Amino acid sequence: MQGRRSARLKTEDFPEAERLPQKRFNPILIILLIASFIALAPTVGFFISGAVILTILMLRLRVSPLKSVIVSTLLVAFIYTVFSKGLRVPLPIGYLGW
Repeated sequence: MQGRRSARLKTEDFPEAERLPQKRFNPILIILLIASFIALAPTVGFFISGAVILTILMLRLRVSPLKSVIVSTLLVAFIYTVFSKGLRVPLPIGYLGW
């Protein structure tokens, strides 16, 4: 028994030549975003740079823009609270001046 999704998606629809550049771009994007976080976090701050990078990654995964901004903001706020307040790990302050 085949579901609707497996009937629609066949391997002939996506040739291997079309999928290879996509597979190569994602690791490069992640490396570039990590490098930009390392470079920008001391000046911009953990909260802003983390939220921007998570939003970019979620948009790359085709999450809706509103949902990606909300989730990344809440996730960065949670991480900031756990590490900065709970574990007392010093995180870059940046423009917000917390």
